[in-house]
Amino acid sequence: MTPPASTRPLKVWLVNHYAIPESAPGITRHATLARLMDERSDVETVIVSGRGHYWNVAEARDEKADRFESVPVDVAPANGIRRVLNMLHFALRVVTKGLRTPRRKRPDVVLASSPHLFGAVAGWMVARWFRVPFALEVRDLWPMSLVELLGLKGWHPLVAVMKVMERFVYRAADVVFLVLPGSGTHVQRVAGRTVRLATVPNGVDVSTLPEPGTPASVTTGGPVSVVYAGAHGVPNALDTMLDAWTIIERRPDAPAMTLRLIGDGKEKDNLRALVDERGLTTVTFEDPVPKPQVRERMRDADILIMTWRDSPLYANGISPNKLYDYMAAARPVMIAVDTPINPVAEADGGVSVPPEDPAALAEGLLRLAATSPEERARLGRNGAAYVHEHHDLAKVADRMAQELRTAVGRG
Repeated sequence: MTPPASTRPLKVWLVNHYAIPESAPGITRHATLARLMDERSDVETVIVSGRGHYWNVAEARDEKADRFESVPVDVAPANGIRRVLNMLHFALRVVTKGLRTPRRKRPDVVLASSPHLFGAVAGWMVARWFRVPFALEVRDLWPMSLVELLGLKGWHPLVAVMKVMERFVYRAADVVFLVLPGSGTHVQRVAGRTVRLATVPNGVDVSTLPEPGTPASVTTGGPVSVVYAGAHGVPNALDTMLDAWTIIERRPDAPAMTLRLIGDGKEKDNLRALVDERGLTTVTFEDPVPKPQVRERMRDADILIMTWRDSPLYANGISPNKLYDYMAAARPVMIAVDTPINPVAEADGGVSVPPEDPAALAEGLLRLAATSPEERARLGRNGAAYVHEHHDLAKVADRMAQELRTAVGRG
């Protein structure tokens, strides 16, 4: 006889096509949450993922990541019909894995994250097969993101299909976890009924943070270093960043500054070409590296920078992983976004300007560069304190574990 879930480890299947181990470059949120829930709440998580993202390749996987059970899906191509087919292929593989899993090895609950909705629906199907609760983590708002960021029309077949899927998974979930702090109203409206919600924002395992140290420019007297670390895609608005940097390089009164772009994505080649075309001499591109190395490079920076598109999508707030990595590094953040929920502004942790406004971004960067090292250090400390208080992933893991146990208890 199987003992009740309250007296044994809670067994969770976490379905996320693009989940990767903590040792890999990229978004490691779920690997960290799984570890923390295991350490703190006796939750055993199996992460069901694909074998790579189009910018987090399969070779980046850690063979020691025993929480992962990858399904055989090719590395995802860039946006287009092949990307959609890749998502469908992943969903089919997840369902097949569920059907082939003996019931004695079934989880107590299935949690599906929504980097895309096909994986979420597959998670629901597996939960139904196992006859266990289904939990949904809403990361990106689909299909709103397709309409607002990629310009698809409301009548596009993919948008129409995703609208049906979105409503279905919201209504089917026993609990909906929200990454975006202001998205609850959207979820309730689309679902058309009351949905149990729990906010689980992105954040940082603060116990793993190194000492912030002193920026290299302060110790060596070198140029002010501005660093971006993250994806190089359309939503990241790095073209705006380079437009602003063009203004700075052409300003005869600008201080000595450098811009380092760390990461990868389908826009990287276009961005390199733009730098070459404009003859920008203080911009460098670097390959993606695991999180510990990213943190070391942030320690060398004077300013960390992040840009967004000008989109109504961010009316629900923002909660990107890398923003909290930035703030936790105790460096001032230069942010370009239009949102009512702006962590940098709330923390007094840097400078905020409107999105897709190169002139405003250039002025903000120049203002931060002209600020004394002591003032930049103060802004950085403010950001780090904010992350410790509001975005410690240990606290997020505790909340998630509690909600999952509650869902299982309700049956």
